[in-house]
Amino acid sequence: MSKVAVIIINYNTYQKTKKCIDILRENTTVDYHIYLLDNGSKNESLHELKRYYEDAEDVTLIASEENLGYARGNNKLLQRAVQDESQFAVIMNNDIFLMNNAIDLMIEDLQNDKNISFVGPHMVGTKGEIQLTAKNKSPDRWQYLCRETLIGRIFKKNQAEWLKWQEQQETKQDVYWLSGAIFAARMKDFEKIDFFDPFTFLYYEEYIIAEKSQNAQFRLQYEPDAKVLHQHGGSTKLGVNLLTRTENFKSELYFMRKYRHWKKSYQVLVFVIRILENYIFWRKDPSCWKAWKSYVKFGVQELRKEP
Repeated sequence: MSKVAVIIINYNTYQKTKKCIDILRENTTVDYHIYLLDNGSKNESLHELKRYYEDAEDVTLIASEENLGYARGNNKLLQRAVQDESQFAVIMNNDIFLMNNAIDLMIEDLQNDKNISFVGPHMVGTKGEIQLTAKNKSPDRWQYLCRETLIGRIFKKNQAEWLKWQEQQETKQDVYWLSGAIFAARMKDFEKIDFFDPFTFLYYEEYIIAEKSQNAQFRLQYEPDAKVLHQHGGSTKLGVNLLTRTENFKSELYFMRKYRHWKKSYQVLVFVIRILENYIFWRKDPSCWKAWKSYVKFGVQELRKEP
């Protein structure tokens, strides 16, 4: 089979998936094959994707009856690509649109340096704004609070540090973290760290990969010449809402306990901050209290577990 497995998940957004693949085909010259999962869509997506790709030589379409989420959905496709002996994988959301030969450039980096395991591109939003594609170093506990929680609204200078760093980068370099919206991976290295953690449904996969890669002494690289446009939230057709935020917070507690091993007191602090955020920003949402109770129940169970 093809050397590069391009991994794409569709959930209720087949129009974006088609646009994503059309642009990919126009801008990619490496030997690739697309593995496409319809992730239990509730609309006509599977029917339309079959119409477009069932007979396409460069696409393998797989259907799931349930929504497996980001991690399990991608793992399903990656396992198929391993069976087909793909050497590299490109994980990309269906709301990613290549602006140049970004996949070619990322794969070239992996081919030229056998010590690089993962590569991520330069990413912009629909208004041309730079989106966070890479983080240059692992945050300590204070930095994490400032950059990932509402504490950052008080300490805005600290919160903006990662984005400012990325804006200044014009050459490829090693980083701690890459965005899960799109990145390329050396398949054998990705497989060594067991791909994505299947516990997470949505979010924090990037932090988990960063930690697992650090433990395995794998290198992650930012490639600024590879450029993509990201229609953020388009892959879920949800954007940032109460459901996605709740899943984010659940994955966060799991990440802090299992991968960062931060003290229980710190985990409780973040847990309380997230409850406050839920109330401050979402209290007018009719499902706020249901989501709040779901998160509290999960958090109490998670905080009782040993690292």
